[in-house]
Amino acid sequence: MSWLPDRMLMNDLVFRLQYYKNDATWELGDDCLLLIKNKLLMDSYKAYFGQKSGFTPSYIFELGMFSGGSIALWHEIFQPKKIVGADLRENKENDYFRRYIAQNGLSDRIKTYWKTNQADTARLRQIALAELPEGIDLVFDDASHMYEATKQSFEALFPLLRPGGLYIIEDWNWSHSAACQREDSIWRDKIELTRLIFDLAEAVGSSSSAYISSLQVFDGYAVVEKSGRKFDPGEQFRLERIISRRQV
Repeated sequence: MSWLPDRMLMNDLVFRLQYYKNDATWELGDDCLLLIKNKLLMDSYKAYFGQKSGFTPSYIFELGMFSGGSIALWHEIFQPKKIVGADLRENKENDYFRRYIAQNGLSDRIKTYWKTNQADTARLRQIALAELPEGIDLVFDDASHMYEATKQSFEALFPLLRPGGLYIIEDWNWSHSAACQREDSIWRDKIELTRLIFDLAEAVGSSSSAYISSLQVFDGYAVVEKSGRKFDPGEQFRLERIISRRQV
């Protein structure tokens, strides 16, 4: 990756950095992929995955793909057999993204689903089971960042992870930023996503839970690793059922 003030270059691809966009200095128009990530986050990911040299995800599911830029990014990094993306918005794929798919023969390896709510657990499972029938190795949740919706997605997709699979929740710490704490912030009255991290920590520490082998928390994302224990296909997975708490 080559990082410039308003773009990141990788394998002949141009990613426009939306956090630093400046229309006055941008000369490429729509001839780029849009990316809502920064160097600090990607450096952290590089360090994390660098310590997991044996982890080679073949099947990836991303929630919240914006316009497809992150789908292309993860495909270039991991070279999976298949990556599936879902997003609540209308189709925002531009010609640059479509050319990337066509010129590299990726129409069978990259699948995108638009107008898909991450809280629609039945739809998420339907997509995952149809596109990734062998199971999932890696999930990125960069969607709503809302507590209930993010939790519902986790409960729908985590059971479909293969042993040793990773479930990554991005931006869990938004409620701890000054911008989200201001009186006029649209986030001020939302339930903080930190609560889900607490739920997951409780699940890891509960003797009744053998599904989650570890939880690692970083600035900007948290990683949940699945154990080798299999789920009962007839059982609906709920975090509360595997958390043991004292009676008060």
